[in-house]
Amino acid sequence: MTNIIQPFCKPSSQEMRAGVEVTNNGMMLTGFLRPKKSCLQKFRNKTILVAFFDCNRMIHQKFVSKGQTVNAEYYEAIRKLLLLHIQRVHPQMYKR
Repeated sequence: MTNIIQPFCKPSSQEMRAGVEVTNNGMMLTGFLRPKKSCLQKFRNKTILVAFFDCNRMIHQKFVSKGQTVNAEYYEAIRKLLLLHIQRVHPQMYKR
């Protein structure tokens, strides 16, 4: 992108976003791109992860859906899925 020198006039907001710079002698230089300003946004995404580990690694994980309460019945269902996962993927661990 080349720099273009134009007679001075007040740059519009769109030109300011595009990187128009005004010099001391009243000339505008275009083609200088400025990075956009970053802004922080707050999100209300909350995620619950139930994870099971052995001494070496994580062996099973389950993301809890939005609105689901983790109570004894839900935890027991996840534990049964864990045992099925171990039996299928790590049969040497299941025999212990």
